[in-house]
Amino acid sequence: MSCGVTDQKGTDSPGDGRRAPAAAATAANRDTERDTERDTDRDTSSEADSKGASDDQPQRRSRLDEISRQADEQVESDQAKQKQDKQDAREQKKSERAERREAKKADKDEKAEKKGDKPKGKGGKDQGLGGQVSAGVSAVRNRIASIVWLIAVLCAVILAIGALLAALSDNINESNPVVEFINETAEALDGPFGNIITFEGRDDRTKEVLVNWGLAALAYLIVGRILDRLIRT
Repeated sequence: MSCGVTDQKGTDSPGDGRRAPAAAATAANRDTERDTERDTDRDTSSEADSKGASDDQPQRRSRLDEISRQADEQVESDQAKQKQDKQDAREQKKSERAERREAKKADKDEKAEKKGDKPKGKGGKDQGLGGQVSAGVSAVRNRIASIVWLIAVLCAVILAIGALLAALSDNINESNPVVEFINETAEALDGPFGNIITFEGRDDRTKEVLVNWGLAALAYLIVGRILDRLIRT
């Protein structure tokens, strides 16, 4: 009995031989299914990643376009600001030049008023020419007035010297050419006035010369001053 049991356990039956390959095939099929499932999951994940990436591309492009547009707007804003700054600088320079011209014009007008000339207006060349002509006429009138006054003073001096020589006739050589010239010139200058005052008696000639020539000298000075004023105005 014991031997029979031992032989039965130690010997494989034909059924066990058939079940072993079936189990191996089943295990292989299971491994193949697992690999297939892993490959399927990997492919699904790759497709999902690819789809997600493809879905993100329009958003990325949109963001890039927005960034580019903002950069362009910033550049345009900077350029516009620089242009405006340059224009403001030019306007400021123009304003400063205009102010300098106005200041120079005001100085010229003030100097012209001090000199008695008419200031130049905004009329242009006609008024400028008129001012120059007026200034020239004023200068000529002043020169003529000065000459008239100088002649009057010279006549008064000659008359005064002639009167002095007449008073000192006893001590002066009347035949001297200078004395003769002064006496003749003084008599000619006294001619328009005549003998306003006459004397009789001793030294009547000397007295008449002193008084009349002195009055004539005073008259020349008065008339010369009046003419000077009239010519200047």
